[in-house]
Amino acid sequence: MKSIVIFFTSVKAALLLLVISLSAFITVITVTSPLAVGPAGAMAAFLLMYSFFFSLFVVMVHVYYWLRFRNTLPHPVNSTAIGDANGAVQQRPRPSTRAISAAAAWAIAPIIILALRSIGQLDAVSIVLLLLFEGLATVYVFRR
Repeated sequence: MKSIVIFFTSVKAALLLLVISLSAFITVITVTSPLAVGPAGAMAAFLLMYSFFFSLFVVMVHVYYWLRFRNTLPHPVNSTAIGDANGAVQQRPRPSTRAISAAAAWAIAPIIILALRSIGQLDAVSIVLLLLFEGLATVYVFRR
């Protein structure tokens, strides 16, 4: 899991997964029906949706870091390393692995909402419990 999280500290990888998962999900939905694909196809559709939401939240984390730290260091042209007047190299801030792990926890919420809606169990109590679960997952990720 740690190597997957480190891989997604690059926004390019997250954008690539975003485009691939969205296009694959749209293709699956338009080409087949849920009755034709069976349980394995439904699981694959949920996996594609999870990968889409995970990459979407990772991109959102990257955008947050870019907006928050854009004025703290000069923006380099071709590198993430910046030399200062003393010759020391500073790195532009990147999202931490904890922020990427939190995005992984957040990405399950839309899938659970869709699953609850598909079986007719989505109500206010379910949404409150899901928000509580997501809050606890976020606290767990950032406190461990």
